[in-house]
Amino acid sequence: MLTILYSYYNSSEALGIQINNWSQYPIELMKKLHFILIDDCSDNIADLAINFPINLTQLRITDNIPWNQPGAKNLGFKFAKTDWVFNSDIDHVLKPEMCEKLVELKKDKGTVYYFSRFSDKGESRNSHPNSFLIHKDVFWELGGYDEDFCGHYGYDDILLKTMIQSQCKTEHLNSINLINYTSLFSSDLDRNRRKNKRLLKRKKKQLQKGKYQNKKILRFNWEVVKNLNTASHI
Repeated sequence: MLTILYSYYNSSEALGIQINNWSQYPIELMKKLHFILIDDCSDNIADLAINFPINLTQLRITDNIPWNQPGAKNLGFKFAKTDWVFNSDIDHVLKPEMCEKLVELKKDKGTVYYFSRFSDKGESRNSHPNSFLIHKDVFWELGGYDEDFCGHYGYDDILLKTMIQSQCKTEHLNSINLINYTSLFSSDLDRNRRKNKRLLKRKKKQLQKGKYQNKKILRFNWEVVKNLNTASHI
């Protein structure tokens, strides 16, 4: 059993690619999956064109907080129904055969798993810090994503990966890869990293001194947009 978690913002093209990919998942695989989509206060609510069996929860954050991905991910983990959660960005696709491998993988609770990655043009890329398989209990033991990073771009995933590497075992799965649709990168958003870069430096010092604490999570309002349970109850 597995939760597949994506957050998104104004990503209709990426959502279309994801839904088309999920439509190719065999029904026996779908029965073992719970998909969670978190809309980080996009301009419009996405009307998901789904005409195949799926277990899916669609959530929407109603407070317009810039770069609230850490909060959106925390919300998704709160709604996860399974012990194991696959987390990634909306422009990263998990093909059916790769998802099968994830479900069948002999998992160790204390290990966090990372994956190989290719562009949609077939070019090999480095593994992605925001794409991993983790036990839900371990995620919360780490404190989840740090929402102090919300409001500005970057480094929330680097901090979480730093905590994972310091407190968990990690494993890179060469046999499981993600497809990154690089053409879906949104260039019109403010990606100034200066403030969060300074914040990361401060948080890492706190970690080194054993004084780091992740404070309040879910600092926003949200709503459930859709619940589908047409594959089966996992």
